[in-house]
Amino acid sequence: MKPQSFAVKTSKFNNLIELVPPSLTSSVIEKRLGQIAKNLKPPIREAFEYHFANPGKMIRANMAYQAARLRGHSISGAEAWAVSIELLHNASLVHDDVCDSDSCRRDQPTVNKKFGIETAICLGDVIMALSFDEVSRDVNLVQTIPNLARTVGDLSAGQALEFSPDFDFTWSEYERLVALKTAPLFRLPILGLELDRSRLGHSSRLLDHYFGLAALAYQIENDIRDISEGLKESRIASDCFDGRPNAVAVLFLDSLSDEERRAFLSEARGLRAAGQHDDSLSVMSESWWRRLIESDALMASKAVAAKTLQQAESVADNITLYEKPLILPMAKFLSKKVGEATL
Repeated sequence: MKPQSFAVKTSKFNNLIELVPPSLTSSVIEKRLGQIAKNLKPPIREAFEYHFANPGKMIRANMAYQAARLRGHSISGAEAWAVSIELLHNASLVHDDVCDSDSCRRDQPTVNKKFGIETAICLGDVIMALSFDEVSRDVNLVQTIPNLARTVGDLSAGQALEFSPDFDFTWSEYERLVALKTAPLFRLPILGLELDRSRLGHSSRLLDHYFGLAALAYQIENDIRDISEGLKESRIASDCFDGRPNAVAVLFLDSLSDEERRAFLSEARGLRAAGQHDDSLSVMSESWWRRLIESDALMASKAVAAKTLQQAESVADNITLYEKPLILPMAKFLSKKVGEATL
């Protein structure tokens, strides 16, 4: 029997026009990153240039530029905001690669693989500081610094929670993790310009809700891909090997009896405890991995990812036509990404 498909088929954003071509935003940011690199001292300069030599899609930066212009900021101010967002996003990637011991990013060795963990940590710190420095150069952006700081705090808390041996592996705990680790950098490009987050208007609350759902769909898709790559390569998926929270694993554990769940968590937590786990030892045994991939958890995760994205797009339908183009880069990216993962 052919596996059920949960592919997302949407075209509701196809008729919207992006306010600024992504290529224009990218060229502006790449030019500014080159200027920043010249003022850095070696060996950070070399690591910085290496990391940014192969830039990503700059989706968040594109959203940031458009949001700043739509909210009345000057062209130079919008550029500074976009660069700040791109820097903070990349700082989180460099640190994330260190925490996950990843060896590849954007089709090249990660900074930690190329230059060592110590240099990667220092580079991430420098990039983060540069993000704050960028907005401090524009008087109209200085007041966004508390939002940047709050985002860094949430990202750090989420990263720490991911590696906590006490992570509960329940769906509610997984959603809390995503809300800390992933959602803040989805919201920041647009909502980071709001100076009083406690008094968000109706439209901003819709955007806030949209980004929360979009981040959850994005993270589930990443988790599905990690499990699928393990299956393809006939190995335990990296998230499961290291005992990191993964949507598929969480849904698998939800299907176990209380006794089986306790047995798994006891085993995993013991190995995740400080000093008891290294790169050569898998937190998930072959027997548990086999049970996971033979269960319905992967298909269930695809269904949840598709449903979550559909919920996000339903929320997006209610965003004003004036602001809807702001989320267009993210909406198009997610529709394609989640659609491919749920086939």
